Amino acid sequence: MQFKRIFVIIGLAGIFPFLFQGFSPLKKTATDQALAYLVFFTDKNGTSFDPHAYFAPEAIARRVLNGISLFDSSDFPVNEKYLTAVGKIVDTLGYSTRWFNGVGVVATEKQAAQLRALPFVREVVPQVMLVWTPAMIPDTVLEDLNGDERSVHMQISPLEGQRFEKDNKNGSGIIIAVLDAGFQGTDDHEAFAHLRFNNRIKATYDFVRNDSDVYNGKTDHGTMVLSCIGGKVNGTSMGLATASDFLLARIAKEYGNEYRGEENFLAAIEWADKLGAKIVNCSGGPGEGSYFPEQMNGKIPLISRASNMAARKGILVVAAAGNLGQSMKNRCLLPPSDADSVLSVTAVNDRGFATRYSSHGPTPDFRKKPDVCAPGTAIVASAWGDYSVGEGTSFAAPLISGFAACVLQLYPGITPLQLIDTLRRCSSHFPYFD
Repeated sequence: MQFKRIFVIIGLAGIFPFLFQGFSPLKKTATDQALAYLVFFTDKNGTSFDPHAYFAPEAIARRVLNGISLFDSSDFPVNEKYLTAVGKIVDTLGYSTRWFNGVGVVATEKQAAQLRALPFVREVVPQVMLVWTPAMIPDTVLEDLNGDERSVHMQISPLEGQRFEKDNKNGSGIIIAVLDAGFQGTDDHEAFAHLRFNNRIKATYDFVRNDSDVYNGKTDHGTMVLSCIGGKVNGTSMGLATASDFLLARIAKEYGNEYRGEENFLAAIEWADKLGAKIVNCSGGPGEGSYFPEQMNGKIPLISRASNMAARKGILVVAAAGNLGQSMKNRCLLPPSDADSVLSVTAVNDRGFATRYSSHGPTPDFRKKPDVCAPGTAIVASAWGDYSVGEGTSFAAPLISGFAACVLQLYPGITPLQLIDTLRRCSSHFPYFD
């Protein structure tokens, strides 16, 4: 029967060749398989840069406040001639990263070899297949909050957040970017009515689908995270930065294999920088299937290096440590929380002890991490207008992001590294790491 089937296919192809255009019974060879790569260039020769035309006024102000040059070479655009030459070789030309002087592409191995031969190409490397893992344990939907404000207070009272509220410190004037997997329900949930009314969601972008609609996905993890920074329920703050402005970026599919995930992260964090973010919250990261444990050292993952670069631009990156504490394989911190210039946050329970699920350090190069802890159990806003009890370092991180926004409101000239040091010193166990 097998030979008869092959004969019939060949016979039909001979009689009706138009039915089989593009059909090949042979599998693609390795050199024909298209993969995602990052192409890095040797220089930015011939480029020019006008910071006042490129950056939002808030980004200019942040640089001036932190004493950062407006003409740093890492902000200059990628050479257009280089991009044109690469585009003629590859199947797909993606995001061009200013910070790392390169561009994402989809290409075959043969095309990648051609790119490596170009005189202005420094390196061509495959993008890491990121298994994007939100740092959350499945949540429990609440039937009704019954106006119980005490349960909401419990997530910020261990941080003594009520002291900020009494002093009218609520993150005003601070732009916070939330990089996450989706924001379903954010556009009509009552917890964000005050943000919508005051036009505090300044910009949105879906870097997976390349459009501005971040609300139309099937994931509300970002919605939950946002509520722990700036949400309100019955007039009670769910987070401490209820008067901050927000940038919402969708950078991945929840638990999805992102073969261009590094490219999406670079695009989102450079976008946040351009629009003036002072804080970036990242409540997820590449899981166990993305890197070997020894590689999660803050120096190898590109998203960790990009987060360190953000610190040089005056941006505090707050990252969830991850929920691998009970893993039989490893207990690694999720990148970018492994980076030395990133504020890594893990979760504590209602007794003040680190939760069993929390990832913890030290890092493979023996740096003490995480930097601080916060409550991991929180009342969160979820899709369809509901509220849930969420648990995970996913929620500890945004609670700290809101806290950090209030500190920046108090001390606007403090740098990201000074802010990390300040928060460490304010921690109850300092100078010890538990």
